[in-house]
Amino acid sequence: MLKNPVILSLLVILVCISCTTDKNSKRALEGTWIASYSQTANNVKNNFKDIPDYIHLMDFNGDSVRLKSFNDKNSRSYIDTIVNFSLTDGAIKLGDEEEMQIAIATDSIMLSSEVHNQRYQDVFRKLPKNPKIVNWNPIGKHYTTYHDDTQVFIDFANDSVMYSFNDATGIYSKSLWRVESIDNRTILVQKNDDIFSLTYGVVDSLIDNKLYITDYLFQEKSIVYEEVNKAYKKPSSLYGTWKLAYKEKLPLDSEQITLPSSLDSFEKLRISKDSFYFVGEPITWRYNWKYYENAETIVLEKAKKAIKVSKVTKDSLVLKMDLSQIDFLSREYIFIRE
Repeated sequence: MLKNPVILSLLVILVCISCTTDKNSKRALEGTWIASYSQTANNVKNNFKDIPDYIHLMDFNGDSVRLKSFNDKNSRSYIDTIVNFSLTDGAIKLGDEEEMQIAIATDSIMLSSEVHNQRYQDVFRKLPKNPKIVNWNPIGKHYTTYHDDTQVFIDFANDSVMYSFNDATGIYSKSLWRVESIDNRTILVQKNDDIFSLTYGVVDSLIDNKLYITDYLFQEKSIVYEEVNKAYKKPSSLYGTWKLAYKEKLPLDSEQITLPSSLDSFEKLRISKDSFYFVGEPITWRYNWKYYENAETIVLEKAKKAIKVSKVTKDSLVLKMDLSQIDFLSREYIFIRE
């Protein structure tokens, strides 16, 4: 039995403060949070950030939270469940997950945990309240956007596969895509199997032919997809045999050895309506090809190459393409017609 009424009063006050703090913390968590990046303690020093690989979205409501990932539903790292959570002295426990340290700010939270003596941190950004579903169906449509001041062309080929390319790298990239509707939010999810990269963005609005997306990965940024007309007609001016007259040299070329088996060892191009040949000795490569009129780009899907047609005349052809094996940068090639 406590004899000192002052001590008793202090204990009551501390308990009340603790309860109020927990309630305020839960109130601060109320809403939807999307994963921004992950870091290890070592990577914090060099500011390296990675894409989160487990929980990508948390929706707090009262004493429960929805935990959701954007991974493949058949993968071991997929989760979509609602659990109860508890907050105690700067720590949070999400259902049966291991307890983690939590730091709560106005527009972000940081979860910290330790696995095999390595400390991991996951940072989430708070999404705006009162979202509105955006009815958007991109199947079969083409768009352009910009990434680091480079124009990117996007082809939503069907209900699950999309292709993208840009002039800087000349890589024709295939990704899987889907649109998820979560609590009146429309989220575009993309997964590139070539580089094992998962990306996602919140669709904010669709105005005329422009789609506005907010990307929260690493740092918040706005993205605009602008729809362009579909056009595949192949220009007959490309047909014929073209002899290589000039190839642009880039700094790393001095470190590269072009082997006879390399695609870049060709001497001529031969282009017909259905076939695109790299003619060399002793090997000639043949590919099916298609043409994106709006981007003035030849695509060799099997080779994962996008070739920009910079100029074509009766006697000359200028292409930008990446046949390198080390730097993935497009070079200028000039040809004369045979």
